[in-house]
Amino acid sequence: MPNQNNSRFSIPSAFEGGRNAKGAMPVLFQVLAPDLNTPLLPDYLYLHVNPQNLDFSYSQNVNRVQTKGGFVEQHFGKELTDISASGSTGAFVSVENGVTTYDRRNTIAHRKIKQLLDVYKNNGSVYDDKGNVQFRGRIRLLFGGGIYDGYFTSFNENETAEQPFSFTVDWSFKAQKERYTFVY
Repeated sequence: MPNQNNSRFSIPSAFEGGRNAKGAMPVLFQVLAPDLNTPLLPDYLYLHVNPQNLDFSYSQNVNRVQTKGGFVEQHFGKELTDISASGSTGAFVSVENGVTTYDRRNTIAHRKIKQLLDVYKNNGSVYDDKGNVQFRGRIRLLFGGGIYDGYFTSFNENETAEQPFSFTVDWSFKAQKERYTFVY
């Protein structure tokens, strides 16, 4: 896929057509600078395990007011697209201990979910050494030929006794801008 909007930002060749080399459709994240084209992360952030559910919610902005003569509807266009996901991380497997809860900080699954949590916490903001926001960028989410620029609205991470070697996660994302490419 060529560069998007003739910018310096392009999708890695391993994910041409929305699929990686193994045929899977990964969920990718990138943080964009305020010009909305320059990537701030050195590489794409991809999830270790794709979400079990990825839901897209589209709605219209309609205002209905009751008057003496009946209802009056005002249509203001479309609301921002809501994207929500839920699933679990991969198993916490370390080289030294195998499947573990003790040494989970040294596993790929733990590292990937913490990277996504860091992206959520900053939500496209870049800070100076005093902790002040210098500028606000956007988060870019890529999935299935769709490119969604926006921001996270929530992120939940849960650890349960039923799944001791992984976390369950769910997050919500608001897409301010969407672009699509054909996936074949």
